[in-house]
Amino acid sequence: MECRVCGELEGKPHYGTVCCASCKAFFRRRFLNNEKKECRNGNRCEISASNRKNCSSCRYKKCLEVGLKTEEIRGKRKCSPLPNITTLAIPTSSKFIDISYEDAMRIADMYLNLEL
Repeated sequence: MECRVCGELEGKPHYGTVCCASCKAFFRRRFLNNEKKECRNGNRCEISASNRKNCSSCRYKKCLEVGLKTEEIRGKRKCSPLPNITTLAIPTSSKFIDISYEDAMRIADMYLNLEL
């Protein structure tokens, strides 16, 4: 599918319309950081895959025009504090280790909540 913002052919459904990963990330970042940048070309810039980084003001405006919805953006994820690493046994081989279900779920939850 084609990105409705820049025309790149790698578009997927995001935030209420079809856009590429680059425009999705741009839209989310611009909204969460509440950036206000002015266009130097009178808000008349054409946005395409090759020039989408030239004017963030016109790119954001086009995001809104084609239907990206700010209300579908989730807030910044918060990580839970990591446990004291000295209390965890780190395996040094590929052998199976015997841990409880609760400990395994706690470790899995810890890794799922990491921000990369």
